[in-house]
Amino acid sequence: MSTWTAQQAGKGFTLDVDFDPNRLTAKDVMQYGVIDIGPKEPVAKAMSLLMERNISGLPVVEDGRLAGILSDKDILQLACAERYLPGHVEDYMTATAYTFDVDDRISDICRYLAERPFRRVPILHEERLAGMITRRDLVNVYKEAFRPPDGVPASRAAVGLVAEQLMQGGLLTVQTETTVYEAMCLLADHHLTGLPVVDEGMQLAGIVTETDLLRHAVTGRSAETVVEPFMTRAVVSVDRGASIEEVCQHLIENVFHHLPVMEGNRLFGVITRSDVLRRRMPLFRLRGSSRHLPRPSE
Repeated sequence: MSTWTAQQAGKGFTLDVDFDPNRLTAKDVMQYGVIDIGPKEPVAKAMSLLMERNISGLPVVEDGRLAGILSDKDILQLACAERYLPGHVEDYMTATAYTFDVDDRISDICRYLAERPFRRVPILHEERLAGMITRRDLVNVYKEAFRPPDGVPASRAAVGLVAEQLMQGGLLTVQTETTVYEAMCLLADHHLTGLPVVDEGMQLAGIVTETDLLRHAVTGRSAETVVEPFMTRAVVSVDRGASIEEVCQHLIENVFHHLPVMEGNRLFGVITRSDVLRRRMPLFRLRGSSRHLPRPSE
């Protein structure tokens, strides 16, 4: 039987258990030493942290206790509006956050995140924030259940570089016959929330997301399982010439974190919420530094 090894950050010990993801608890895999922010901090500081740390959300903590969650979506509308709105984190955060205890089972957390629009949950110990668990953490754990017994196969993912306005870096894609294990490895290794599924001509067949795979991961175990049955086929996309307003509207009004960019009927790239925030951040800093800017009502 395989073994799961989890290094507990800041604890200085290694925990070994017979590998069955559903037997693990939150404390076995949660992120320790979580980056947080206070409710009275400027929202511009929160935006900077999200971009610098390449994360999509921050726990808001006051006196060691969880006060809420601030996500990239909470402030995306502010960034897309290209205006300076003075305020603090508490003005934008989601005050009601569902939490789990350090002793709750990973399978329960997986089911919860697979059916909710957000990507992370706070983990508490004696009513104080102890850590965080994200969908990426769960993908990293559950992918081991799909590891082929004869080693890791070569990835079938096609890689093609793109560079157009908001899009960042390289474009990773998979095909319908890509295994769930390969897809999970790509998501975990490249810190992605989803992968476009394309054919050999780069025509978009769908998207496979963390959520799609986690819904299956709690019960699935076959190393031969491929992504096609679990991918999302009804995909919202934009043309490469779409305005930033159209891009923002889709990312604000929907639960997905990424938006395929098409050139005709071929996939050209992907835009994420982080791409938009990163693009708007210099303008936000510049306007936020001025003491004489008019308020939106002036």
